[in-house]
Amino acid sequence: MPAAYLRSGEFMVINVGDNTVFCSVFGSGPEDLVCLHGYGETGASFSHLAAEIGHRYRLICPDLPLHGKTNWKGTDFSQVDLLQLVQGVVASLQQPEISGAAITFSILGYSMGGRLALAYAGQRAAALKAVFLIAPDGIIRNGWYWFSTQTAVGNRIFRMAMTDPAMLLSSMAVARRLGWMTEKRHRFTLFFLEDEEQRQALYQRWTYFRRIRPEVKRDLDNCRAAGTTVVIIAGAKDPVIGAGKIKKHLPEDSAVSVQVVEHNHRLLQEPAVQQIAQIILTS
Repeated sequence: MPAAYLRSGEFMVINVGDNTVFCSVFGSGPEDLVCLHGYGETGASFSHLAAEIGHRYRLICPDLPLHGKTNWKGTDFSQVDLLQLVQGVVASLQQPEISGAAITFSILGYSMGGRLALAYAGQRAAALKAVFLIAPDGIIRNGWYWFSTQTAVGNRIFRMAMTDPAMLLSSMAVARRLGWMTEKRHRFTLFFLEDEEQRQALYQRWTYFRRIRPEVKRDLDNCRAAGTTVVIIAGAKDPVIGAGKIKKHLPEDSAVSVQVVEHNHRLLQEPAVQQIAQIILTS
């Protein structure tokens, strides 16, 4: 069934080259919003948000590679792959009678998806009406992520730690006792390290998406030059990607609207989602 005729709550499977992309579809609004989810989630994670903004937007929410039901080939995911994935989703939205016409839409990214959304926006700002970045990765440079995915030595150490995390877990316990790591961050990290399946997924996904690295100033400048609205929504209590850190790392002349909500990192869930929706609807 063509995406233009899908009802809210249905899904579509899109062929992008040799790859298949599974998309959840929510809402019946007149504007299209492509939504990129966070680490370990799927497009279905936007269902709560869709319940709040679906009267204005049709949310097209692909499962990213190595997540959900999407089958994306290749040993890693490049900027070219990102453009192909999003543009493949957008192309599927065209109704037959307007095929070939220019279509503008908005893009939203949460956490890891925020990094991808910003990287896409920097390359295709002219086609975007708005960019919404919710608790976005990519604004703040993560030294450990860079070392473990961008260097050969770091990647080997990362792989060893995910295979046998005993030393890493012991070091974290010491850091927690000395106050170098907060309780929230400690619990958050343990979730991924104590389970072998989660550890292997972490290694594969972090390594797979390592080539998507937004140039924050350049990408935001491109959006401003194109007249594309950029809104960043961050949680004041977020132990992972906090509002204070985001503000500190944004270029001074970025002309980005930063909205702070009194919640943690789980901004797509109750009770934060109503406040997030209100920000999106009034932007």
